[in-house]
Amino acid sequence: MKKKILNGMLVVIMLFETLLVLSGCGDNSKKEEKSVNTVNEQIEDKNEQQENVDELYLKVLKNEIKYINENNKETLFSEYMENYKDSTSDTTVKYTIFDFDNDSENEMIIMIESFNDGFYLILNNEDSTIYGFEDVYRGMKSIKKDGSYSASGGADTNGILKDKFEKNKRITETLAEMDMGECKIAGKSVSESEYLKYFEEFDKKENVTFITYIEKYDFSTKNSNNPSKTTNTENVTQSSFKEGVYKMTKPSLVGTEAEGYDTTITFSNGNVSFLESYWGRKKSGTYSIQGDTLIIKYTSGNEVNSIEGDTGTVTLDETEVYKIDGNKITMQSTTADSYYKAGSTVYEL
Repeated sequence: MKKKILNGMLVVIMLFETLLVLSGCGDNSKKEEKSVNTVNEQIEDKNEQQENVDELYLKVLKNEIKYINENNKETLFSEYMENYKDSTSDTTVKYTIFDFDNDSENEMIIMIESFNDGFYLILNNEDSTIYGFEDVYRGMKSIKKDGSYSASGGADTNGILKDKFEKNKRITETLAEMDMGECKIAGKSVSESEYLKYFEEFDKKENVTFITYIEKYDFSTKNSNNPSKTTNTENVTQSSFKEGVYKMTKPSLVGTEAEGYDTTITFSNGNVSFLESYWGRKKSGTYSIQGDTLIIKYTSGNEVNSIEGDTGTVTLDETEVYKIDGNKITMQSTTADSYYKAGSTVYEL
């Protein structure tokens, strides 16, 4: 009899412990859900903050706000551009926005093509104050998405560099350099073959994409006393882009029945999806609008070949830039094809 009572008590205790474990699991589940929600909220806040910073950079381009130059003086972009008013050729303004110094916040690099050469103005945000730094074309060549770039001081002097910023200070780190035949990597002497191999690996990295902001800068427009006006209103007017399904009407290549066959790009709530029906090629990502420029960033897609068909989804890092003209978008550049000719591909809503 005692044995039966003891067994019964053991069963009750085991049931009680099981209920405690299950109750604990429920609490952990709620904690994990709360933790995930907190992380998602932090990501959303970070994205919103970054969008605000990007908008500040665009306001500098539009002469709506001033930046602080390397002489610690506030200046307008139009005032800076006066340096190039005697250019012997048309002056073009381009820009790119990305995390140049790897601090998880974007910078803007403005490229001014003038005097048959190029110049740069780098904008960095510090607590909603924009600082600007100048450089020449040979000082920042082949700018990569990881922030590294090459520089040249002549036939026997070149290197690979990276930057970081502290308010009005630009601090440059030399990753590798060749100076009159002496080669170094990370400050240590190496052979020329080692240096050239390092440079080859650098060349394989993906370059950033520059967006044409003003094809021909108009120096006759004076904006220094009225920053609310833009240098070239035609180029910076905000486009009323319409979401929907855009179908390819002009393919980039001809010669196969697949080219342009039911190729569409669908835009919805800031997201974008690409579909080419003949091969079943798919890509997805996000898009943004800057003036009359549409920027698509594809982050995933499938690999397709003629033998195996669809081989599965892969991670992508492709950027396509389009010019918006009413219900028509025309591709200007794509990182997926280095030989692409601007204007060769057109989609219509």
